[in-house]
Amino acid sequence: MFKLSYSTNGLTKLDFFRAISEVEKAGFEGVELSFQYGQFDPFTMTDEHLLKIKNFFKNRKVKPICISTATPRLLSDIPHEPSLISLDADKRRQRIELIQKGIEIAQKVDIPIVSFQSGYLRKEHIDNPSINPRKLLVEGIKDCLADIGDVILVIEPEPGMYIETLNDAISLMDEVNSPNFRLHVDIGHVYCTEDDYIKSIVEAIPYTEYMHLADIKEGYNLKLICLPSYSLEPSKIDLDFAGYLIYISSGNDFLFIDKEKCICFYSNELNHGERENIRSFAHALNGSAGVKFVNLENVHGITSDKEIDLEVNAFLDSVAGIDFEVIRKSEPILKFLRNKQEANNEPIITKPICNTIKGKVHYHEFPGKGEIDFNATLRALKDNNYNGYVTVELYNHSDVWESVLSASREYLLKCMEHNGEELIDLTKEGWNPQALGEIDHRIVKAPYIRLTEYKKGKQGDYVFLYDLRFTQPNTSYIKAEVLHSLEHFLLTGFKRYMDGFVSMAPMGCQTGFYLILLNECSAQKIIACFEKVLEDILLADEVPLSSDKECGQASYHDLEGAKQIAKQLLKDKHKWLEVC
Repeated sequence: MFKLSYSTNGLTKLDFFRAISEVEKAGFEGVELSFQYGQFDPFTMTDEHLLKIKNFFKNRKVKPICISTATPRLLSDIPHEPSLISLDADKRRQRIELIQKGIEIAQKVDIPIVSFQSGYLRKEHIDNPSINPRKLLVEGIKDCLADIGDVILVIEPEPGMYIETLNDAISLMDEVNSPNFRLHVDIGHVYCTEDDYIKSIVEAIPYTEYMHLADIKEGYNLKLICLPSYSLEPSKIDLDFAGYLIYISSGNDFLFIDKEKCICFYSNELNHGERENIRSFAHALNGSAGVKFVNLENVHGITSDKEIDLEVNAFLDSVAGIDFEVIRKSEPILKFLRNKQEANNEPIITKPICNTIKGKVHYHEFPGKGEIDFNATLRALKDNNYNGYVTVELYNHSDVWESVLSASREYLLKCMEHNGEELIDLTKEGWNPQALGEIDHRIVKAPYIRLTEYKKGKQGDYVFLYDLRFTQPNTSYIKAEVLHSLEHFLLTGFKRYMDGFVSMAPMGCQTGFYLILLNECSAQKIIACFEKVLEDILLADEVPLSSDKECGQASYHDLEGAKQIAKQLLKDKHKWLEVC
């Protein structure tokens, strides 16, 4: 059975020894030590310091299980540079020596695994096609393996990097052909790059020594490319696949374009002919002549919240194949596109931006806050006998480490509790598996329908509990007499329309109802039934079962109030499955 660990790259606000102590206190069995200035610095650690670290772990339940050498800006201001595929031999040597330093520390502290990444193809590779980056990578790995002893070196495929997919890495392993060179699977990365992420992870288990996990959200796929002028290069632009931010080098301009809109960000004032040329270019791409023109001076210095800053930085770190100065120039434009506009208080791009094969956002989210089905994923690891460590990697959450450290383990353990029984594919049934269980009432967005939990009985039947949330928690509530009338309509309506109906009960907070069903978990069936019941309320002349013979407080009803609630719920039915 696999074990859970946590990476110190999510604990950069703490000193080294406290970070380890907090991981142990949270109950994790392992800890990944990430190279960081001021915490676990490969350039300043002495043998005396390493002996102190080794002795510290002797008295701890938590074990050091991996050294990560992949800190983005450890060797330069450009993320992940230099790399093992850098064309400059001296720069390439810096990366090799850093990985070798990780191996040396691992040997002295008794850490079994050292992890690294391939790096990105940059403009230098495009400009020098005769140099084979694969050859450089293989030679560099073999240098690192020369004196490795019992340590295992693992490569982590990364969205956008030269080694991006599991197949890329497995092919590389075959070529290097060393028992000390294995695969580091990041479940979130696989979700960004593979068609069937769980199937791909399972197939890679025989090659896998180590794993990371974090959650991933759906996003807006955006490609940053360069063109010399406003001239078509159809092979480079596919608006069905992504939106584009195009740097036009001849004018030092940027053009943002997708299937619906186009914005030109210009540095020098454009004359009429230049503007018409841009409009023609845009029309040829998306069929629209509408172009908005924005002076670059108006986007510099834009302020944005921390979440967007982190998102934009993560996006910029993923861009390959173009000059890094162009990447830097695009930063204020990306923040402009993702921040709310004064006109309608909505951003131009409404989803988080990403640059991945599958259009998923390579931004490490707390498990359960994205789209990955961890119930099914962890079950697959168990069923296929993965016995290594799975490390929670939440480097975007270092400011809130106190809340996410223990909470991430608790969430994953809850997912693992399901692994003893047959799991239902909740995604196919229309539910978000991450909405199961307890939920933060501060972040939900009513109205919504949520599957909260389910249990399998001894005879094989399943009982499902749902939240039908009508009003926003701690903001508004339903008056008692209205809630009473709604209860009567819902009880009679679901009993009439839904096979497997067991019970309906009002929430004590007066914001909605609990629904219990037997062997029924189709989101679409429940939505259809709920919609029928609400439509019946609008047509009703009286509350059902409201006589003194049938009701314990027959005079305590409000039909008109129930109709008002039903009308508003039907208006918002397109939001019913959007819990957060």
